[in-house]
Amino acid sequence: MNSPDKMTLQATVDQDGANRPTGIDRGSWSECFAWFARILILLTLVAAPWMIGSVQSWSQFWISSTILIALAFWWFETALESRSAQIIPYISGLLFLGILIGLFQILPISGMAGDIFLGRQADLYERFATSIPTASDSLGTASEQRISLNTNGTWHHVRLLVLAFSAMLLSCRYFRTPRDLTIFLAAMTANGVAISIFGLIQKLTWNGKLFWHIELQHGGSPFGPFVNRNNAAGYLLICLACSIGLMYLAISFRRNQGPMPIVSKEIPFWRQFSQQLLYFISELTAVKLATLIAIVFIAAGVLATESRGAILGLLVATLLSILSYGVAKRPKNLTVVLVPLTAAIIALTVWLGFNEEIMKRFESIDSTQQATKWNARVQTWADTWPSVFEMGKLGSGLGTYETVSRLYRTDSENRVFEYAENQYFQALIEAGWPGLIIYLLAWAMAFHYSYFLLRIGQSPATVSVGIVGVFLLWSQAVASFLDFGFYIPANTLAMACTIGVVACFAHSIAHRLKQQSWLRGQFPNQLVQVMLVVVFAATTLVSLDLNRKSRIDDLRAAKVLTRENMDLEAVNERIAANSRLVANSRSVAAYNELGRLWIHRAQLGLFDYYQQQFRVDDSETEKMDQLWNRTMLLNVQQRSEFLKSQSTLSQNAFRNLDTLQTNLTRAKSWYAASLRLSPLQPEVQVVLGQIAGILADIDAASDYLERGIELAPSNANLLRQVAVYYLQANEFEQAAPHLKRSLELAPGDFKLLMSVVDQQMNREGVEPDYELILEKMLPNDPRMIYSFATEYVPDLSDIQKTALEKAEVLLEDVSQSELFVRVLMGKIKLAMGDIDAAIDYFKAAITNNPTDQEARRQLIEVLESQERYVEALEHADELYRSNGKNRVFLQMRDRIQSKLDLQRQPEQ
Repeated sequence: MNSPDKMTLQATVDQDGANRPTGIDRGSWSECFAWFARILILLTLVAAPWMIGSVQSWSQFWISSTILIALAFWWFETALESRSAQIIPYISGLLFLGILIGLFQILPISGMAGDIFLGRQADLYERFATSIPTASDSLGTASEQRISLNTNGTWHHVRLLVLAFSAMLLSCRYFRTPRDLTIFLAAMTANGVAISIFGLIQKLTWNGKLFWHIELQHGGSPFGPFVNRNNAAGYLLICLACSIGLMYLAISFRRNQGPMPIVSKEIPFWRQFSQQLLYFISELTAVKLATLIAIVFIAAGVLATESRGAILGLLVATLLSILSYGVAKRPKNLTVVLVPLTAAIIALTVWLGFNEEIMKRFESIDSTQQATKWNARVQTWADTWPSVFEMGKLGSGLGTYETVSRLYRTDSENRVFEYAENQYFQALIEAGWPGLIIYLLAWAMAFHYSYFLLRIGQSPATVSVGIVGVFLLWSQAVASFLDFGFYIPANTLAMACTIGVVACFAHSIAHRLKQQSWLRGQFPNQLVQVMLVVVFAATTLVSLDLNRKSRIDDLRAAKVLTRENMDLEAVNERIAANSRLVANSRSVAAYNELGRLWIHRAQLGLFDYYQQQFRVDDSETEKMDQLWNRTMLLNVQQRSEFLKSQSTLSQNAFRNLDTLQTNLTRAKSWYAASLRLSPLQPEVQVVLGQIAGILADIDAASDYLERGIELAPSNANLLRQVAVYYLQANEFEQAAPHLKRSLELAPGDFKLLMSVVDQQMNREGVEPDYELILEKMLPNDPRMIYSFATEYVPDLSDIQKTALEKAEVLLEDVSQSELFVRVLMGKIKLAMGDIDAAIDYFKAAITNNPTDQEARRQLIEVLESQERYVEALEHADELYRSNGKNRVFLQMRDRIQSKLDLQRQPEQ
């Protein structure tokens, strides 16, 4: 190399090639493995939302399988890697701590550790997870106490965190170069555009089915492939962040590499803007135009979801991202892109016709219905707040908000809050203050990564990633106050991968800097390989568990079991298949499903018994349906109590039917196993109470029923079931408080429940105890008490007078601004015989509200009964004018007119 003819670039390259060792090209194999892993990650990210958000177990199984393969490629690539160290982002450590908290929450705990970490859980497990010993079995096995009040729910979130942890590490490893970054951002952008366009088309042609073919089993407000539009909006915000980063990369590329034209600041602003816009247009390429169009479509998709949290997140993130970028980079031509882009987003939204829907969505907050929803959300936060101090240092367990909130709820449980709809509050409830601190630290570290890239970065790729991180975090941080998107695997996976890319670039640029930075640390390859083995093993366990769970889900029967959709042969096959799956697995859902199947098996046997006893032929469809209805648990208990009224022997013979004893006992054992894993299941407790009552374990039945009510004190349906059970057992005193609370929560059930009360009290041929009903069963509702006094109590009786007087007293405490007050007071006075007072109240009601047709009709009837036909006719004319198409009003007017004509005729 000392001779002049060898001192050339080509000679140097040739010499290096000659000195390179022969054999396997480790670098090419390493890159090959890297490309396979990179493609797998991208395919998973793109496919995850299209599998209905990946909420089903089968879709999560396939996600975990692809992640496993990618981890294997990473391990082989690391073995061939020439570099001695790799980047493992520090934020993954916080995610790992979350996994450890979840695992610790589902481990059995006792002794000193239980005293430290268990709060109210100790009492809840002791009271609700231990089966009540009965005369027929010995299921009173003590339950293992845990921090989590829902073991399966916590394990589900741990699985999701493990997948997110693996995805974050993989994205940090395989999207660390500008080329890889471009591919990642392009894939997320393309997916966001596809989901937005599909969502817009589906919304414009909505037929009530997802993908136009899939029925919505639990309702919802879908957008695109997501069942919930809030989840769709959350995913689109992630895609929008990526598209903005891609746009910056595209705009950073210049056709003309010479100096940029200088625009004088002395000229008017509009001329500065026009010159910068002309320069931008001159540099415009197909790629730049495509990125701008992508942003417009994705942003329009976010707006079209009508998710208030996401729209607020979009607005706040846009403003704060511009502010952050402006402070870090001080750009001169930001408005050139921003103004046309904003105008295009607004124009597309208006053109599609969604602007009015979005405005109505926000205006609806002031409406009664929406205000009720917002109040219910705030109410559940206020109700659940005490659990922060009662559930110990690590919360109630990941995924337990639904069960815990029901325990503390004070308002009517018209809907169950499965999630807090506030990520921060939910983290506090489920993981305690340590969990919330870890969650907030993760947000803070991700913000630091992003702003660090914006402030320090100089290359287009580095600044682009910083922009992605800033917009992503601001939008998701704001949306997380009102929505609950991170439980969706597709959203969690996309968020984890994007943060992994941001973290990778932050650590990389810190490592290249000469000054000291706490982000500079890297991990030796040997340590990374050991870590990969551990992560691979954990992901394998998750994948196997998801596979088993998907098979259990496949075996779950229809929501309602009938003799047509599940005959005896089919139910036996389902029981055998589920039993095999849960032999080595502890699953609340599977245990409950087995309990439900055994109850159905008992129903099928009882149906055959009824069919033979009552000699009903298969062709008599209506009677067959009536017989099947008699096999429901409450109706079986009613049949048992009816036989008791005939003779105790008949009742015992019925209770000892083999189909009831064998099948219901097996059902009870499976439900008891379910409670040992998740004690706060009020529906299961009530079902166990009904089963115990049928099997003659009366004391156990009462205990189970009271447990169920204690766990869901605001659930009118459960209260009604318990009240009916006690009524059928002639335990009226025990039924009274539950009946009263049920009617307080659901006044519309009054007639239904009163018919049950009346039927049960009349069964023995004894007059109903009206005093008990009035004082202990009816809530202090004047309308309900008036209906009871006028419809169920004998006329002119002392109890009727007492009820009317009580309704009158209660009505005096109601605000006079309520429209029904004067009308109801008039009805009460009329029932008490005070005609003049009744007329005065009806007239006052009409004066207060001239459109009140009920008050006017009542007044007309009273005046007509008093032969005051002139006044009655005036009001009848007014009533007819208000609604001339009503034939009843016309007939009323004609009738009064005829009576008035007769009254005016001279006596013959």
